[in-house]
Amino acid sequence: MVGERAVNGNRFRLEGAYSHPFGETPAQRGTLSVEAAANPRWASGFGVFARYVRGQDYYNILFLEHISLWQFGLVFELNPGARLKTDSGKPPGFQ
Repeated sequence: MVGERAVNGNRFRLEGAYSHPFGETPAQRGTLSVEAAANPRWASGFGVFARYVRGQDYYNILFLEHISLWQFGLVFELNPGARLKTDSGKPPGFQ
């Protein structure tokens, strides 16, 4: 599930996922992951995110351990680049 919204030039994203291991022995519970990110227009593509994960360790480091953790960090998303106008109608560098 992914949702994205732009409000006054600011971009907000919410993503959620649920996965359940198939055929595991012993049987394992599913893993829930929820992530929210915000990219303010004044930050030039930079933003912040928060992620919550509960269930089996998806990196497989703590293989059979049940985890519940929060992660915070910075994100960078490339927005569509500036449109440069040329006299020939071709992109710059393509003459």
